[in-house]
Amino acid sequence: MDRRVFVLLCLLTAVRSDDPSNKLEISVDEQNMLLICKGGKFGDEESIQLNYDNSGLHQCKSEECNDDTCPKALVKILSSENLIELDIGAVFTVLGADVIATALIGWAIYTICAQPTTRGGYQGNKASDKQALISNHTPSGGDTYQPLNTRTDEYSTLHAQRKNKNKQSV
Repeated sequence: MDRRVFVLLCLLTAVRSDDPSNKLEISVDEQNMLLICKGGKFGDEESIQLNYDNSGLHQCKSEECNDDTCPKALVKILSSENLIELDIGAVFTVLGADVIATALIGWAIYTICAQPTTRGGYQGNKASDKQALISNHTPSGGDTYQPLNTRTDEYSTLHAQRKNKNKQSV
């Protein structure tokens, strides 16, 4: 199936290329900035000057072709008012400034976010420096911590769960 479609496409292309109405040709003269219609005219003229005013769709017409078969050219001329010229010095200046700015921003972030280090000597102004939090010698027999209360509650111990004999198995 694909081979038949390809052969049909080649046959249609060959027949279409022999059509005498396609002898019109549009070319561009780059030195003089002209769009040239060989074998026909763009309206009243054989060529069009390429500039900002002549942007649009232009059709090369002759007596042998109608509007559908005549070649067309879309001309778009963009203004270059906002363009700048870059030389190698300007490129290196921009790249160097970018590297320096990135390094400065990184240094500033590191300086702000870094953990403060101890400065100078030990100041000794904390309350724990003035008195011992846990005394090493205790009058209660050398035990550092207080003993727990000796009374018990109903939830102090776990009781074994009783099995219910009235349960029915499924």
